[in-house]
Amino acid sequence: MRLLASRANHDSPVAVILIAVLAATLAFTVSSLASPSEALAASTLSTRCDGVSLRTRASTSSTRKAVLPAAVQVNAVAKVTGHSWRVRCAGRTYAGNTWYRLNNVNGRSTSSRYGVSYVYSATALYKSVTASSKHAACDGVALRTKASTSATRKAVIPKGTRVATVKVVSGGTWQVTCDGKSNLGRSWYRITVVNGRNVKSRYGVTYVYAATGAFRSSGPTPATPAPTPDAAPTPDAAPTPVSGESVRVTSIAGLLTALDDNTMTDIVVANGTYRVSAAASQKADSLWIGARFADRTKAVTVRAETRGGVTFDGGGATWFGGLSFEEGAHDQTWDGFTFANGKPTETGVITFGGYAGKAAPHHITLRNITITRSITSSYAGSQDHAMYFSQAVGGPHDILVDGYAVDGAGGVNTAVVFYHSSSGNQNAWNVTIRNMTVTGTYEPVELWDSTLHDVLIEDATITNARLNAVRYEQGNSNSDIVLSRVTTTGSGQMGFYSSMGSKPPGVTFTGNSFD
Repeated sequence: MRLLASRANHDSPVAVILIAVLAATLAFTVSSLASPSEALAASTLSTRCDGVSLRTRASTSSTRKAVLPAAVQVNAVAKVTGHSWRVRCAGRTYAGNTWYRLNNVNGRSTSSRYGVSYVYSATALYKSVTASSKHAACDGVALRTKASTSATRKAVIPKGTRVATVKVVSGGTWQVTCDGKSNLGRSWYRITVVNGRNVKSRYGVTYVYAATGAFRSSGPTPATPAPTPDAAPTPDAAPTPVSGESVRVTSIAGLLTALDDNTMTDIVVANGTYRVSAAASQKADSLWIGARFADRTKAVTVRAETRGGVTFDGGGATWFGGLSFEEGAHDQTWDGFTFANGKPTETGVITFGGYAGKAAPHHITLRNITITRSITSSYAGSQDHAMYFSQAVGGPHDILVDGYAVDGAGGVNTAVVFYHSSSGNQNAWNVTIRNMTVTGTYEPVELWDSTLHDVLIEDATITNARLNAVRYEQGNSNSDIVLSRVTTTGSGQMGFYSSMGSKPPGVTFTGNSFD
């Protein structure tokens, strides 16, 4: 099985995928600017439908910072009056002019996530969350996709893990032993939040279920914390690991074993060259970071002993995907690795998503990553990629790439490409790529999908692109793509190109120098 990235001709028509945000597009009439009208105690709300916009002011014409899917929890601190809106959500049409002022989205403050103290959203797009707080009474509590012991297990949580439950349902028979007591029953908790994080963002499903006998009451669910006053915004900070163990590994098998251990939060890979098989083959030495690791509850850093001191070597193989984040993998930072000797045939050396029906990876940070000239291609055009973002359920999101170098002298076609989506499987969103240096690829940056949105590429230096340095296609006014301080020289055709024109809708240009 491989990623679908092939395009015989850039200029051939590609079917435009209707973005889910259309379900909650805000049509508006002009009225007065926002003013506070009702202060709220910290209120936990949940989005009613997909495509919920978060904006910098209580106005449909203000900057949109993000688009949320259904069942995301937020924290509202006030209700304000602003511009009028009209929305379609969950099969109904609403109109009004009241907005929620939000300071926390999906367990993270808006200042750390978006760089602003608050975001605003139409009130009709939310419903109140009435949840009961519980904690796991023992280790090894399974969270499943249905109220049955035969259903898919999404995670195993340790004793003390707090969850928010919204309902008790009847399901399959279970037997658990907690606190030295054996319990038997058929009642299950329907769970929406685990350790402060929304289940949908953590596991790719709206709810998970667990046997009621494995939990004890924890009292009222605490309010989501507000952002620290006057704190400097850090919208792209790497996940902060909670206290845990550190380990030094000397093999791919050792790396994967450590990553599968939730107590490990710092994995140091000893300097050296490590032979890796194609990630998609999921062999013992494949860096397929998928479902096996999606049940982690602690953030983890995987780092080279010395930055640049660890090379993942494909051994000259074709169909070489060196590192793939799939199936809900989350809250990982990889720092200081080099990739060499492979041909990423119709895929990427590093991939995010690409498989319909699989949960999206999210909250992944890559730092100081190098693609060497020994990464090659059989194609003259755009087929083989250094880094590839593609489709997944919910779309890969909250990705940061900081410090990324690509030497395209060997023929690799792109440094980073966003391409392909399908019904129910969107492309990426909330992605930042900064401090990127690229030389000699065909089209170093390709943004080519109608569901792609909220992407920032900044502080990039691109030289000697064989065609165009940056290409943008299939976007729309809701794409919110920002190109900032991008410098291109020596491009074969031009620095920036789009069939939609030099200033296509949905793209913001700041401080660039395109040849």
